[in-house]
Amino acid sequence: MKNPYEGLEKLSPSMRTAVKTIYATFTILKENEGELPAKEVLKQIPEKIELTSWEKANYERTGYVRWQSILHFYTIDCTKAGYLRKFKGIWYLTPEGEDAMRLGAVGLLQGASKKYRQWD
Repeated sequence: MKNPYEGLEKLSPSMRTAVKTIYATFTILKENEGELPAKEVLKQIPEKIELTSWEKANYERTGYVRWQSILHFYTIDCTKAGYLRKFKGIWYLTPEGEDAMRLGAVGLLQGASKKYRQWD
């Protein structure tokens, strides 16, 4: 399989974080029969991908961890695109989301964002 993170270096730091964490989320869900509590997904992400010190830092204004904030923001695109479902603290990878993983990390998030814009 080719590198799923191909093209990452061309993106802004925030978008790079979004791409890495969303793809890691989908990978974790796929490895766990498509569903897992959100807290467990968040716990496993640092074990799956390398996070920079910038990504691990807290936002000054809110105190939230940067990579977690970015991930939560971009899961909105994924839910509106039909790639991810959230219900009572459990995250579910949909068949459409699993198919979108074939696009690689960058393609997956671009596809989700495009579908979100169509929905909006």
